[in-house]
Amino acid sequence: MKIRKGRNRCGDRADRQLVGHVFVSGSRLLYGAERRRRDEALRLYQEAYWEDDPQRQAEMLSEAAVLTPKDGDIYITRGMAYAAMGEDEKALSDYEMGVRLCPKKPEAYNNRGFWHYQHGDFERAIVDFDRALRLRPLFSRALLNRGAAYGMMGERARALADFDKAIELGVMAALGYLNRGIYYLNLGERERGEEDLRHVIELDEDDSYTAMARQYLAREA
Repeated sequence: MKIRKGRNRCGDRADRQLVGHVFVSGSRLLYGAERRRRDEALRLYQEAYWEDDPQRQAEMLSEAAVLTPKDGDIYITRGMAYAAMGEDEKALSDYEMGVRLCPKKPEAYNNRGFWHYQHGDFERAIVDFDRALRLRPLFSRALLNRGAAYGMMGERARALADFDKAIELGVMAALGYLNRGIYYLNLGERERGEEDLRHVIELDEDDSYTAMARQYLAREA
């Protein structure tokens, strides 16, 4: 029995499938048990993905990890749940596992890089964001995260280049304008900063982004 390799653990979940033929009854039984475990793990993952409570999300993903312990997507997503709960060490541990199991998945490096960014290790964060962008050069979130890290290190030109590119891609333009606008304000370039923040409100892609843009504009008034 052959297992399709490549995207079966870290790629499009819809593509997961066993291929080939089962020749003996024992193998057929193993196939059935494995299929049931995968189906249950997938169900838990999908439910956890849409769960608002990070603790409940982590619990469901932990159940899924028992069923399919080599599925890197589970650890990458559970790491985000742990981070939301303030369980920093558990989050990092899951991100590390996600990178080991899915070394070609840019989200794994981006999430781990963001963890380093939040803990003030900007150089290590940039290394991870670089890896994510080598795998997916047009990864808007990694560009925005790396731009923020460069900004914290005083690398103005590199920070703005990443923000500019992310905005040009248009996928997360509102967040790009928000990040760049705040950065301009921190640099003392009020006019440019306010212009970017007004773009956030015009795009109105996310209520939280709009609220934050209005908050910063009110501070400058």
